Order: sequence, then structure tokens, then C-alpha cells
Amino acid sequence: MNRLMLVVLVGLGFTTGTLRADVTLPSVIGNRMVLQREQPVPVWGWDDPETEVSVTFAGQSVSGKTDAQGKWLVHLTALPAGGPHQMVIQGSSRVTLDGVLVGEVWLCSGQSNMEWTVQQSLNPEKEIAAGTHPRIRHIKILHRPAATPADNVPSSGWQECTPRTVSAFTAVGYYFARHLQAELDVPVGLIGSNWGGTRIEPWTPPVGFHQVPALKSISEKLADYPIKNASGAIDPQSPLALYNGMIHPLLPYGIRGALWYQGESNNGEGMLYHEKMKALIAGWRSVWKNPELPFLFVQLAPNRYSGDPTRLAGIWEAQLATLAVPETGMVVTTDIGNVNDIHPRNKQEVGRRLTLWALAGTYGKQDVVFSGPLYRAMHREGKRIRISFDHTAGGLKSRDGKPLTWFQIAGEDERFVAAKAIIDGDTVVVSADSISAPTSVRFAWHQEAEPNLANGAGLPASPFRTEGDGPGRLPAADAVETAQLFTVDEYCEGVVFDHAGFGYISHGETITRFSVDGKHEVWAKTGAPNGHKVLADGTHLVCDASHHAVLHLAADGSLLKPASRQCNGTPLRGPNDLSLDTSNGGFYFTDPGESDLENPIGTIHYVDRAGVTHLIDGGLAYPNGIVVRPSGGQLLVAESQENRILAYDILAPGKVGPRRVFARLPAREAERGQIDNQPDGICLDAEGNLFVAHYGMQQVQVLNRRGRLIGRYNGGNLRTSNVAFGGAQMNHLFVTGSLKGGRGGLFRIPLGVPGLVILPQQDP
Repeated sequence: MNRLMLVVLVGLGFTTGTLRADVTLPSVIGNRMVLQREQPVPVWGWDDPETEVSVTFAGQSVSGKTDAQGKWLVHLTALPAGGPHQMVIQGSSRVTLDGVLVGEVWLCSGQSNMEWTVQQSLNPEKEIAAGTHPRIRHIKILHRPAATPADNVPSSGWQECTPRTVSAFTAVGYYFARHLQAELDVPVGLIGSNWGGTRIEPWTPPVGFHQVPALKSISEKLADYPIKNASGAIDPQSPLALYNGMIHPLLPYGIRGALWYQGESNNGEGMLYHEKMKALIAGWRSVWKNPELPFLFVQLAPNRYSGDPTRLAGIWEAQLATLAVPETGMVVTTDIGNVNDIHPRNKQEVGRRLTLWALAGTYGKQDVVFSGPLYRAMHREGKRIRISFDHTAGGLKSRDGKPLTWFQIAGEDERFVAAKAIIDGDTVVVSADSISAPTSVRFAWHQEAEPNLANGAGLPASPFRTEGDGPGRLPAADAVETAQLFTVDEYCEGVVFDHAGFGYISHGETITRFSVDGKHEVWAKTGAPNGHKVLADGTHLVCDASHHAVLHLAADGSLLKPASRQCNGTPLRGPNDLSLDTSNGGFYFTDPGESDLENPIGTIHYVDRAGVTHLIDGGLAYPNGIVVRPSGGQLLVAESQENRILAYDILAPGKVGPRRVFARLPAREAERGQIDNQPDGICLDAEGNLFVAHYGMQQVQVLNRRGRLIGRYNGGNLRTSNVAFGGAQMNHLFVTGSLKGGRGGLFRIPLGVPGLVILPQQDP
């Protein structure tokens, strides 16, 4: 039996058994393939059980033995770009693979807009005629749902890019590869595993669903998936079906990253689609054993769908929110769509824009403008609202030179009307004569919107809305007065309140107790106290850097047995702040040690009810303030050196999903006397808004549940360090930090909004 026939049989499911007597390879490994450069290269296949198999390639020779099922796997050491090379595999038979290149490999997945071919893109005759690119290779994975994870799947085999073959390549992938190769001068391989009309759920592996609490309704029923349709065949729209049949067979083939174009079949799901994207990304990163696997995706183009014309905007919002997941990128297509065609033909520009994200993010190219304007924040200014953006690239502009389009504004009644929008530097000022007290803005919030706002590089702005980004019940900054309660000789931190209403701050070696009117006295001395919480029994937990421990103090301030000194046998470096997990009897804490941008060794830990310390995350540039939402479903952490807030979904006590960026905070404004931009202590109010003491900015900044900046208050301190709500109604914000001259201060801001009560209830 020749090798080609064997591959086909494997693709049809004949992957185990005893009738083999030949080396058999998965369809993704073959002639003309592209291997991923600069990472170990897995090569695998099947042969008779207990058979020695060797692989010789590019001056390397490695060998391994098949297991009881006949499978073998070896790894070549990382290779530089180049080729063509010959690969020789010797087992029960000898297989020679010719024309093998080493370069960059990208998975191209999703539904029809990713599957759409070069033949179906703009100017196909011209593009096909110019399609001679021998160092671009493509393999098409055939449509194949599966009930269980498959070992192999039929494919087209790897094809060299020529005018004869290119017409059947994924158009988005091909134009991406063409630009990427021109920039990097290395071979590019494309794995086209896509299927028109499919939802996101069938592409997602089980581990992805398990990492997203919002998808519990799916993860709890995974044993029932995929389901069969009325004819008895596996339903390709069922969860797991396409992961099993079209992604799992590719593992562990080396790839640089993934390109994703999908969402039309999930239209109408709003932010639920964001949760599903998180699951897909986390799942693929897990099965490829690469937590930083780049994931670049395309925001859907305008289209005249049936039903509510704002449903598509909900998908846009979900896709925009997914940019908070690290190592992701999003192409906006509002300017290159076709409202009458769900398959816009300009795949050339989609591929180019994906390349910009890859060059800047994945490959670290400098001075690449990779994104259009992305909404950052709104600020009310009387009868108008000012919108600020990231990625303005030298200034905002109208791409057609006409007045800005598709802006709407609303007042308290939330009735949106067409608005006048004027560019002012890197901001847009929005107003309408009929709205005297505006509260929110929408941009391109309609499925047919083709707006003209762009940045200096001509890249379009993503649709957005600001509902929920306003201050809500928060007072205006000029409506409250920050008052100094008292000063101490040292920089102060760690503000917290106990059950009796007394507050505590840390400074130098001292913990000082105070009343809300400013009376204060020394309560305890430790070493270098910082973050501080009070337990139900009246004892205290205090992070202390000099003790390299989380201390446990009695109600009178005397030392008890430390709550945590080490994790998995490794001593703690310098715990900084903590947050209680009251419902489960544990707590989370940060340990930045001496971490910074050049030495990101900071960690996050969980101490369970039994007192065992667990590692939650590491590799952070000074993790600092930390807080658990009262639902127990989310952990928020200030990463000081990166000037951002991280978010983790809590899956179980002490177990979290992958980190993602909750908010990137504003940079310092030197003209206002600010000296740094490092978020420090954090706390929550009863509405879920996050208050951030911003070290060096003399401010407390407020973020809503979506991570949008909705308020700024004078913190009183040169270096604002920590925040906590206190007072009889828990509606005053207390702020610690340092003053000029090195002294510390405690300030009070009468916000009038209730803060989150974080004290565990005492027994009656």
C-alpha cells in the first residue's frame, strides 16, 4: 500500500490497529510543508508498536519509539528560516518529504469570510496571474466534524503558491502572507481550517469552556457534546465538533499564531460572544501549550442583516472588548465592507491590516501604525461630551474630508439623536442642539454604519458606545473637597477599617489606628507593614516586606503565627497587598518583591482555609493593589510598572483563568505636576466601580465595570498610595500617600456614594 493511500485511511479514522507495517503521517506533515522557525519542531506519526523511528532534517537526526498504540513523536531543535530541505523518516518503512521550508506558520480559521478564496476576492484574474510566490505554502483542512478528538483529518496537502494553486487559497490568509513575507523575507505557511456558516462553539476545545465561568451552561454539559442531527451525523454546529475533527488533528504542529474571521453566525449574542472568544483563545493557547499564542481577528463588516439593526453593534462591542486579552489584535472593516453582501470582496486590505497587527505585536516592529482609533474615555463638558481615543497616529481625521458621520448623543432619557461631531486634536467633541445635559454617545451603532472617522494613517475607528461609562451617582470632581485628616513622619499605605469603625494606616515600621475625625494613635509595630485587612474574629492580616510574610496580628496588635511565609517551599519576597475571599475562608495577596519591567518576577498567591499558599500567577511587573469582587467571580490586580489593571476570572477558590487587561490607565500629565503613572492600591464601591490610587499622579481614578475611566479626584498626596471606603455610611473615600518632604498623609474625600463593605461578618 503506498503512502498516499495510508494517509487517506488515517484521515478517515484508521489511526490504530495492527495492520500497518509502514510509517504513516498525519496529513499536516508532508511534502512542501512549512515548519515554524525558532521553536522546537514536533514531528509525529504512526508505525507498528515498539518500533524505532528516526527523523533526519537540516543536519539534525532524532529518534523515538512508538507506543503501544503505534504512535511516535519526536522534536527537532529550533531551526532558522530557510529551505527547501528534505526530511527523511525511517521506521518500518522509509518516507522522504521534499521541498520543506522553515518560516512562519499561521492558522487561518473561522467561517466563510476566512474560507472565501482568492478566486472570490477583488480582481481575481489579476491576483491569480500574479500569484507566483514559491515561499508561500497553503494546506486546506477538509470539513470534518468528529464525535471525539481525531488523530488525523483529510486535507489538500501542502501546496506551493502558483497561479495554478493560489485561486483556492484562503484570500485573507494569502494577502496576509504576501505582506508578511515581503516584510520579514521568510517563508510563510498557512493552515486553512475553516468552514462557512459555522458558529464559534464547535471550534472551541473543552479546556477553553472550563476557563470561562460565564459559559458554565456549556462546560457542565461537555460530556453530552457534540450532538448528532436528525440524520444521525455529527452536528457541525455543536460544541466541540470542529475542534475534535479539524483542530485537534493539527496538534502539536508548530504555529506562530492564529487568524480568526467569524461572528456572523453568532450575531445577536452581544457580550456573550466576548465570553466565547475568551474561551476559544484560552482553549487554543492551552492545547498548543503556548499561553501567549498571538490571536488576530477581524471585526465584522457592516451588513444589512434582518431584525434589530443594532444587533451587529453588540458583536462589534464584544470583539472590541476582546482586545483586553493579551496578545490579541483586531482589524476594523467599517470602511471596506458592503452592506448588501455578507462577504465583502476586499480581502486584500483585511490581510494587510492583519499584517500590521502581526508586525507590531508579534514581531516587534517599531513605528508600525497597526490600529485605527479605539475609544478610551468620555468627559462631559456642559452641553457637550468629549471623546478621547487611543491609536490616533498623529491626529484624527475624516477619511473623506466631510463632516464626521454616525455619531449620536443622548441625555438622561437615553433617547439618542443625530449629533454634530468635531475633531479637536486627538479628541472628538459631540453635541446636539436638542440635548442640554448629555450623558452618553454612540458611534456607528448600526449594522449599516460606514463612518468616516479615521486616524492619521487612514485606519478607521471601531464602533463604540459610552452607556455605563458616565459618572452615574459619582459627584463631579469640582463638587467635592479633599480634606487632610493628619500627617505622619513617613510615607503611608495600607488603609483599612475594622468592625468598630476605626481605621488603620501603615507607615515606616508602624500601624496607626485612627477615627474618622482624624484622632490617631500607634496601634502596632512590625517591620514594613503595607496592605491590611481585618478578619471576622477581629484579628488582622498585614503584608510586611521586611518579614517577607503576611503577618497575623491579634486584636491588640500583637504578633500571632504568620499567615504565609512561603509558597511551594519558596520564601516570599515582599508581600504588598491582599484581599479576602470571605465566602471560602481564604485570601489573595500580591508579592512584587523587586520586580520591574526589566525583571518581571512579581507573583499573585492564594492562601486557602487550611493555611496553604498557592501560586496564582507570575511574571508580573510589580503586582500591587488587589481586590475580589463581592460575587467572588473576578479578581482585579494593579500591575504598577505596566500602568494597567489586570482581571482574572475566578474558577474556584485559588484557581483563576488566564490574565487579561481590564484597563490601561492614562499616562502622566507633566503640565499638571504629575511625576509618575503607577496604579497602587485599589478598592470597589457598591456599584462595582474600581477606585485606583495612582502613585505619582496625585489622583484617585475611577473605572467602571467595563474598565472605562469615568472619574478623577484629587487625592491630596504627591504619591497617592492606597484607598478604602469608611465612615458611618461607608460613603467617604480615605486616601493615603506621601507629601513633599517625605511625610505621609491621610486624606478624606466625601463622595457620598456607598463603598463596598469588605469586612467579613462577625458571629453574633
